[in-house]
Amino acid sequence: MSRGHAGTSNARAAILLAVSLAACKPGLDLGHNNAKVTLSQAVVIVPQDGANAVLDLTLLGDAAGSQVDFPVAPMPAGVSLAEKRTNDTTESLTFVAAPAAKAGDYPTTVTAINRVTGAKSDPVPFVITVAVTVTVSGAADPTLGIDGGLAEVATTSFQAATFQTHIPNPSALEAMHPPHPLVQIYDPTWLADGGWDSSTLDDFVRTLDMVSMEGPELQIFNPPLIPEALDPTGTYFDFSKPANVTLFADYCANLVRYYNAGGFTYQGQTVVNPNGSAFKVKWWGILGDTNPDPAAVSAYPNIYNQAVAEMLDADSTIQVAALEFTDNEMYPPSSYLPAFVLPADAGGVNQPVGAIALHLYSTHVEGTLDSAVFQTVPQFAQDIAQVRTMVMDRRSNLVSAPIWVTQSNVNSEVPKTSDAQDVRGTSAFFAAWAPYMFSQLGRSGVASFSHWDYTAGHDPGDASLDFDPQNAEVNYDNGAPFLSYWVDLWLAQTYLPGVDPAILQTTTTDQASSPSTDVLVTERDGHKVVVMFEDIAVADPLHDLDGPGAPRTVVVDLKNAFADLPADTQYSATLVIIDVNTDPAAGPTTTMATVQSDFRVPITLGGYGVAFLTVTPAL
Repeated sequence: MSRGHAGTSNARAAILLAVSLAACKPGLDLGHNNAKVTLSQAVVIVPQDGANAVLDLTLLGDAAGSQVDFPVAPMPAGVSLAEKRTNDTTESLTFVAAPAAKAGDYPTTVTAINRVTGAKSDPVPFVITVAVTVTVSGAADPTLGIDGGLAEVATTSFQAATFQTHIPNPSALEAMHPPHPLVQIYDPTWLADGGWDSSTLDDFVRTLDMVSMEGPELQIFNPPLIPEALDPTGTYFDFSKPANVTLFADYCANLVRYYNAGGFTYQGQTVVNPNGSAFKVKWWGILGDTNPDPAAVSAYPNIYNQAVAEMLDADSTIQVAALEFTDNEMYPPSSYLPAFVLPADAGGVNQPVGAIALHLYSTHVEGTLDSAVFQTVPQFAQDIAQVRTMVMDRRSNLVSAPIWVTQSNVNSEVPKTSDAQDVRGTSAFFAAWAPYMFSQLGRSGVASFSHWDYTAGHDPGDASLDFDPQNAEVNYDNGAPFLSYWVDLWLAQTYLPGVDPAILQTTTTDQASSPSTDVLVTERDGHKVVVMFEDIAVADPLHDLDGPGAPRTVVVDLKNAFADLPADTQYSATLVIIDVNTDPAAGPTTTMATVQSDFRVPITLGGYGVAFLTVTPAL
């Protein structure tokens, strides 16, 4: 399996160097060694929509005159060439791509050949780039997002556990200003001996109250392992007993009282929060990832109903995220949602639902190829659409509950050794995968997309095993950011909470069953247009595992997006690229981009990565 991390195309880089060197030669020999051919550019971008792409040649010496031809070889399939002689010293080569021409970079050469003498020059190298064309409408697409708006925000998550006891680099987290970041209460605060220890969780809540938006969502992941509530093996909390469901509901309500009322008294024990109610928690989640067990799926509505009823008695202002279930090819919505959306008087949910929360991981198997991972993304989007349809059809009173993806990453499997880690969670692959997920899920109506997780810590059974390379945004030990941090930061800062930009209608020439590009175009603040382009092209679909990706260029036609503005309007544009060349320590740089009069903007990525183009009219 390939685990390479090369980014920009080696072939393209070599061609650019060769063109530079060729320009420095005294001439290309046509028999008298006084001929010279220079190219107007080293790369000619040929859009798939059939627009002309012109490469100008300057001819000197024996290359000039009417008796010289300039064949290009090899030519990409589906690309045609026409020559036009302007005068004896200039030649124009016009390339046109048919829709079937495959996107990508094609190294080639042009040679000067004298038809009379047969003399030939040395070939001059250049690159033909067949580019995907994305045409942008001036109107929002009402079938996408929430009534045509992108309601989605990017956030992150944590585990409060013995292996994750603190939040490193809080200033980096504050820059993200994540909305309602998830904190999974992995170690129950109600101890097996009946005591209470929430010291680690208190630190998380206090920090996140200061650096996040709305404070955290506390996911009550594990019930308390009280001996009398365990199954006969003494391993699991036994929810089959009604008394244990009540016990769990009591625990949930006491957590709410602890943070929102400053403490509680239960079974003769008084527990006081040392911070009082200074850091109240608005959002809560009930259990998590229980849906692989069909019995747990059937039992969940009753558990949720009892727990939430008690929690609302403790504080009627809280919001609760329901389900926190895993969704994938083994557990589609049809396997976990029907029981929850039964009528309220027939065993379904009968308590308020603040959000429907799901966990999306593209694989749980080591060695899943890049191509297979990318193929899960549109399936996730279809599952989200199915969830929305089922809720609307069966429990329309829940349709206002947003869908949150409270956990997501490439691989959910806990690595057993350092060699088994799936580093695509922090490599350039992530720079393509996460924005692709954000784009597809936002189009399907997801309102929150959370990275699992901000930092991962170490294996509690083997402190030498660092979980960070597979999952994290920053290093648990020193707070150093991974490439994944910058991806999530730019998603968070580009798509701000409460803005809900319009998702503009687009058409693309990338119509393959497994597309190699994805482009999301949004508009807000009076014609401010943001184009997010992800290069998801796999270089070797049959073998690549964390491969380099393949170069892709898109030509984004924005003229319709600005058609109603005065012709003399001035535009400013910025471009941010995150890929293998981005320094994780410093992050990406912002460069100025140019919007030509035809409003066709080319964007190139040399492999897996994401580009953010922002175009702002001066109004």
